[in-house]
Amino acid sequence: MKETAKKKDKQLVREKAYEILHLLSDPHRMRILRTLSENGELCAKDILVHFPITQPTLSHHMSGLQKTGLVAAKKCGRQVFYRISPEGLDLLIQFFSEIREEGLRTDVISATDSPRSI
Repeated sequence: MKETAKKKDKQLVREKAYEILHLLSDPHRMRILRTLSENGELCAKDILVHFPITQPTLSHHMSGLQKTGLVAAKKCGRQVFYRISPEGLDLLIQFFSEIREEGLRTDVISATDSPRSI
């Protein structure tokens, strides 16, 4: 029963990672993440000075980044401040770590199963 739960957890991680990676296929979103990582918490108008996009476009990008857990937002008066959220990044790290571990296991299995010719 625990094995089934582990498989379900892995599948959820994978699906969420696929969603995040799809979202990050847009260069503006990647640059927004980089801008936040380099500058810390920023309001929308401070993010906009770094990009040739409109406020509604930024709002669309930020909504996706928030939905996937890569960015957190807090409202202060009329402004919204954005910052990197570790949860989404941790999920991607876990996803790629699992890929790496599975790949290394496969390499070891392949090396022991097939004889090497010299």
